[in-house]
Amino acid sequence: MGKKLAIRNYGNGSAMEVNNDKQYYAALDLGTNTFNLVIAKIEKPFTLVYKTEKGVFLGKGGLSDKIIVAEASIRAQKVLKEYSSKLSQYNLKKVRCVATEAIRNAKNSNEILKHLELDLPFSVEEIEGEHEAELIYKGVKSSGHLSSSNVIIMDIGGGSIEFIIANETEILWKKSYKAGISRILELSPLSNPPTLNEINKHRAFFIEKLVDLKEQIEKYKVSDLIGTAGSFDSWRKMLSSKSTDSPVYLIDKTKLIDCIQHVNSISLKERSLVKGMEAMRVETIVPAGILVAYLLDSFKFDSIMQCSYSLSEGVLWEMISE
Repeated sequence: MGKKLAIRNYGNGSAMEVNNDKQYYAALDLGTNTFNLVIAKIEKPFTLVYKTEKGVFLGKGGLSDKIIVAEASIRAQKVLKEYSSKLSQYNLKKVRCVATEAIRNAKNSNEILKHLELDLPFSVEEIEGEHEAELIYKGVKSSGHLSSSNVIIMDIGGGSIEFIIANETEILWKKSYKAGISRILELSPLSNPPTLNEINKHRAFFIEKLVDLKEQIEKYKVSDLIGTAGSFDSWRKMLSSKSTDSPVYLIDKTKLIDCIQHVNSISLKERSLVKGMEAMRVETIVPAGILVAYLLDSFKFDSIMQCSYSLSEGVLWEMISE
């Protein structure tokens, strides 16, 4: 069971960065690899005024044993203190903080949450994989780029991967798979650079875990693939020479495949020097690329898009809709 909904009233804030006669909502996503924070004006559609993410790697060293190790807890606490400081600068009406696979799967989650909440002005809500998928859909929907055509949305997380088949009006199918990229790296580490045998082993892992995906894609006649946040953000930065405010970016399939093949064939040091590569994804980008390459080999999507809106924006959308 998840915790009680983590929303609290803040009243009037202090040390404002922004106009103090306005109020804001904030959402935090405590993922397995990254912690994400977004702050938005209270309006529909919402307007983001602040967005950031930091690599925490909460599941590192403990996913297989279903625990969160002390070092990961310390990293998490440090980032949450930074986020709490940032939140204190805004006149916040509501804050909602959700935790996903690493925390919901950990045997010591209650202990970890109690430790993390000591210095926070808000509580943390554990959400199940099905709810996570719904929030990801709402985040993508809030971008305004869904239509009547059926698409498959994928969110590549560290502990789990969510797939949602949907259109602008409804979710047709959704599933959370315990097949995250940090999970496979813990089970099957990669050499530097990865070998062909290791890449094939990771591919086989995803094929086995996603065995029922093909049936759903064919059943609902999916036309497009939308990848949210995470690794897709990095591929967007590597492939795009222009900066744009649009939350959705159309990715050229051939260029994406070439990019994945290149990144997956070079060393960690070489990878870190690739333009657009974020330091926190230098390792995890490889299994993410193996997964996406498998999907592109297996299914003929009309288009591939990256959407910067995901779970955090879905949480905002829920709060504003309430």
